[in-house]
Amino acid sequence: LFDFSRFSSRAATSNVRPSSSVLRSAPVTRLTAASSGTVEYASTKYFGLCALGGILSCGLTHTFITPVDLVKCNKQNNPKLFPHGMFGNLGVVVKHKGLAGLTRGW
Repeated sequence: LFDFSRFSSRAATSNVRPSSSVLRSAPVTRLTAASSGTVEYASTKYFGLCALGGILSCGLTHTFITPVDLVKCNKQNNPKLFPHGMFGNLGVVVKHKGLAGLTRGW
């Protein structure tokens, strides 16, 4: 179904030599995972880094978008109580419910 061989560490390293005669004289060394910063596909570290990336991307996005959505929904449902723009209506929520009111809906 899927070809994951291109992600394996064996496929990433090759024995290709430089074509230039100047570069040919320099020794060609393979970089280890510790020195190059690479992570082996499907390793524990790989999944840990993927989880951290997901937590950061979704967590930060959700943290900043939920209060915006809260204000938008409140404005749609009660336009007389929320007659201002985004920042003015954020102030209305904070005034009536406190800062914790912005976390409603999490």
